[in-house]
Amino acid sequence: MLVMQYISLVVAGIAIILALFLFRLLQKKQQHILTLIQALEGKRQSTDRAHQKLDEMLHEVRTGAIGIGSKLKAVEAELKALKQQQIELSNKQADLAHQEVSSPMYTRAAKLVASGASIDDIMEECDLPRAEAELLISLHRK
Repeated sequence: MLVMQYISLVVAGIAIILALFLFRLLQKKQQHILTLIQALEGKRQSTDRAHQKLDEMLHEVRTGAIGIGSKLKAVEAELKALKQQQIELSNKQADLAHQEVSSPMYTRAAKLVASGASIDDIMEECDLPRAEAELLISLHRK
């Protein structure tokens, strides 16, 4: 019976040692897990800061794109207006060129120049200023 008690005490001692060993091992594992959790928390905070910075940059890009879009619309409108003005001016120029060619006054003046009339005759018959009569003579004689 004494042997049984002795064996019981040895088994109980081994169980206590084993329990202490397991408890210490569990403490180390918990400490390691806590270290990992802290490291992950630091990474999460760093990621959150990077995410916030990227959000701010994206906001700036969006704001810039909206501004550029508005300016582009304004430039397109101005370009459209300028094209319309160009068309109108081209039409007016064509009309003026057609009027000059078909104007009876200038046609008559050209005929007078071709026949050798003087500046005074051209001015009088076609009711032209001297500068225009001189211009017609210099254009048609060359």
